Amino acid sequence: MGETLHKAARVIAGQVGGAAVLRGLKEKELVVLYDKLRVFASERYYGRLSADDLVMQAFADVLAHKRTWNENYPPFDNLCWIVRSIASNQLDKEKRLSPLELDTESGPGLTLPSAQPSAAELYEADERQRGLIKLLLSAVGDDSLLRRLVALFMDWEVWRPQEMATELNVGEQEIYEAKRRIQRRLVRLRKKS
Repeated sequence: MGETLHKAARVIAGQVGGAAVLRGLKEKELVVLYDKLRVFASERYYGRLSADDLVMQAFADVLAHKRTWNENYPPFDNLCWIVRSIASNQLDKEKRLSPLELDTESGPGLTLPSAQPSAAELYEADERQRGLIKLLLSAVGDDSLLRRLVALFMDWEVWRPQEMATELNVGEQEIYEAKRRIQRRLVRLRKKS
């Protein structure tokens, strides 16, 4: 209990520390830090995200105590980690995580994988899915709730227990118990084979 409280106090102190460190910097130091971060962000995310926006968001998040701060590292390192986190979140949100186009400087003979899977890959994926469905259905047996749960998962790709409970009109606790039963049955099937 005491260790958990100590960790929580360190996290809070770390959050307050980042804002205090930035407020304690002189104007010239802030400008230098801002410029270094802009160069870092520009080199890393050129053409995909605005370096100025990333750096300003990092400063704003630290000052608003939204980001943690490790006082064992200099401000530049902490802010680089925050910029990377913000950029990653933005790229995920915008679903812009496609492979980068290669230019002539990347080297000869490098090609990007085809966006369309081949017929053989589609067939293999379909066979794996059929095998998975067969395995799951053999694990659930005649239990109607488990069968409905597997069908919901496979047909609609509903993963969260709360969503599953709503769709199947059962309690969330029943979903957790059903998932555990499926897991135990799969383990037993695996041990048999």
